Amino acid sequence: LSMVGAPFTLGFVAKKLFLEAAYHLNSPLFYLEEALFALAIFASAFTVCYSMQFAGLTFLGKPRDGEIHRRAHEGPPGMLFAPTLLILLCVAGGLYVPLIEEPLGLLVQSEVIESEVPYSIAFFKHIDLLFWFSLALFFVGGPLLFLLTPTLTKWRDRLTRGGSLTATWDWLLQDGIQGLASNVSEFFQSPSRVKNTGVVLGLLALGIGYAFLERPWSLSWAWSGSPMEWLAAAMMLMVFVLTLLVVVAKGALQRVLALGFIGLIVGGWFVLYKAADLAITQVLVELV
Repeated sequence: LSMVGAPFTLGFVAKKLFLEAAYHLNSPLFYLEEALFALAIFASAFTVCYSMQFAGLTFLGKPRDGEIHRRAHEGPPGMLFAPTLLILLCVAGGLYVPLIEEPLGLLVQSEVIESEVPYSIAFFKHIDLLFWFSLALFFVGGPLLFLLTPTLTKWRDRLTRGGSLTATWDWLLQDGIQGLASNVSEFFQSPSRVKNTGVVLGLLALGIGYAFLERPWSLSWAWSGSPMEWLAAAMMLMVFVLTLLVVVAKGALQRVLALGFIGLIVGGWFVLYKAADLAITQVLVELV
């Protein structure tokens, strides 16, 4: 249900944030902002449709026991901990953001800022247009495209009747995307310390280069920020140590565990700086 974008789940909140980001795009090109926002709504409707179809066929589709050559065994109860926690966080995040974070944000903003609060944190005073867009995508857009699936299937069959589009798609999916994913996996799973060091230094150079492009010929950005709390500094030191562990570790399992701890520390940063929705998203990514 969260993947479909049902209300009161984290997927619904994520879809609303996606539409909000598309709504606030700034572009100097003529009408590009409106076109991208319309494209985001259209694409979101297709994702709702696909997710509904996937969920429907998974839980309500006809069983195909004849295609199963081996009966899957039931996993131990401990294996259910991660998906159970994932489900609870999806629901908790979907309830926390609209019912707790936004009303509290409105209350705090009204006490600190005397001007009109932004629409994105308005609760009763203004109409949140993107909320209703997200709701319409779930209740109207998704089911409508789900009903049109047979028609869309006929159009796809007509377009691929010659075989050229199908062959192109198979080549792109198998040789292109799958090949790229395999090469990237082999590159990052290599036990070579020289290669791992090069990856870390390359990413560090990209980050510093981007900072210089933002403010060329100036180093004031390096010490003009707010004072860092001791806990945040300790967490940054832990990330530095874990990054070195990723570089020097010989086994792939040690590197994966170190990367997982880095992700959890990043989630802790979000909690420390009062961004609980981003922290929940980070934990979900780590669980997956």
